[in-house]
Amino acid sequence: MTTCDWIMPGTLVTELPSQAKKRSQDAALVESSLAGDERAFERLVKKYRPLALRTAFAFLQDRDLARDIAQEAFVRVHRQLKSFDMSRTFSTWLRRITVNLCIDELRRRRRRTEVPLDETLHEQDGAQPGAAAVAAERKEAVWKILEELPENYRTVMILREIEGLPTREVAKILKRPKASVRWRLHRARKLFRDMWTDRYKEESL
Repeated sequence: MTTCDWIMPGTLVTELPSQAKKRSQDAALVESSLAGDERAFERLVKKYRPLALRTAFAFLQDRDLARDIAQEAFVRVHRQLKSFDMSRTFSTWLRRITVNLCIDELRRRRRRTEVPLDETLHEQDGAQPGAAAVAAERKEAVWKILEELPENYRTVMILREIEGLPTREVAKILKRPKASVRWRLHRARKLFRDMWTDRYKEESL
């Protein structure tokens, strides 16, 4: 099993024609919100709150903190709504704001005493307790290494491998060329594997 096999639950999806319609619908909701229709903004929140929560949790591995970050992300979105580029996708903009908030939180963590990882394993129905414990240990080990990666590598690894986003979407979120994202991901994967091998010589991902 490879590193990516274990830590990538998502699957890649290619761009669909329906996404253009979705973008148009979101732009209409943004325009209505700017015109003073609070219900339009509430629809955006309802539609994209799960995405903000999932993104924040992927970075922070803390459900309560992920909820706080997601809420703050929408506060900032509402505050900066006039700056939204209607030709862009709302989800990418929201995810970028959420990621930036998560990065800020991770920086604050480093300035404080080290915060232990929260065990957040979702046990499958019928899973054996022993297997669940091993999986939990493995997941914690992966996250410990991810937390030790340089920030730019950790960010691209989480977006690409944990969230399963296509490279082009990661590039939009990070505002970097796709070639730069691919190179950074290549370096991040290599560094992760080297750190894993050095620490767990007898166990392979």
